Amino acid sequence: PLVTVKHFVRHGLFEIGLIVCGHERISGHVALAVRAHPRGGESGCLCRQHAVNEIGVWDGITGESLVGLGGSADGWLFPQCNLTRAQMAVMLYRAFLQPIQAKSAYPAEVPAVSSYESLSSGSKGTLVTMLETRLSALGYICGPVDGTYDYRTRDAVMAFEKVERLSRDGRVNAAVWERLLSAQAPTPRESAAGTRCEVDISRQVLFMITDNKVWKILHVSTGKKGTRTGHFSIGAKYEGWVHCVTLDGEMYYPSYVVSKTAIHGYKSVPNYPASHGCVRIPVWTAAELWGQLPPGTQVDIYY
Repeated sequence: PLVTVKHFVRHGLFEIGLIVCGHERISGHVALAVRAHPRGGESGCLCRQHAVNEIGVWDGITGESLVGLGGSADGWLFPQCNLTRAQMAVMLYRAFLQPIQAKSAYPAEVPAVSSYESLSSGSKGTLVTMLETRLSALGYICGPVDGTYDYRTRDAVMAFEKVERLSRDGRVNAAVWERLLSAQAPTPRESAAGTRCEVDISRQVLFMITDNKVWKILHVSTGKKGTRTGHFSIGAKYEGWVHCVTLDGEMYYPSYVVSKTAIHGYKSVPNYPASHGCVRIPVWTAAELWGQLPPGTQVDIYY
């Protein structure tokens, strides 16, 4: 049902209130409180534009939050599942405030599961949307959040597995789910102001960093016989497909860090070092990264 927020009332030590379909329900000394997002104001509808900002219990005297669930600024609540704040408010109302009614029969038994279902290329649905949303929030670029597990989602999962030192297969199993729900964005090795790039050869990933905050993580493949390490800066750059002068093949949108070593798109980016010394990245990410690496951008390559 449509949920709206009208006002709060003081009850004992707590400021409490929940309006569901315009009817206020109050229960006990510790109850549920729903505070409206500033965009919603009084009587604000819990929709994407006028959403509840927090759900919880507050101390009516000090205003201290005793129990609460926060959410993101766009109006959606993702504690560990794909729910809006309005849906969460309805669930909490039914769990804590709706009168208990006797059932004439037990509900159907649901088999227990230990984790979310495994996902791989071709999977679709809400769990894939949740996966893509979480990956994007951590900086693992996966294309549009569209609920479809395609080659872009696979590459993002591969990058996550590398950073977290999990099995590198581009599939989401119980171990990936467990780590994904508690993971934090990685931290760069070096420290410097501005926008720069790091390539971690040991984990086979590339980081884009601004003011020491990682905001893009890509799955890469470096040299099978090694890639030059050190502190470099972006030099020559070429658009589109470019023929390699040192081997029989082509690079896509290469950005050179040193002679014969470039960051470039390539058709094959396996989960291990396979290039002739360059840093391969997936073709679909190459043009965008090329634009984010202007000449002079600092690049650190290390083991």
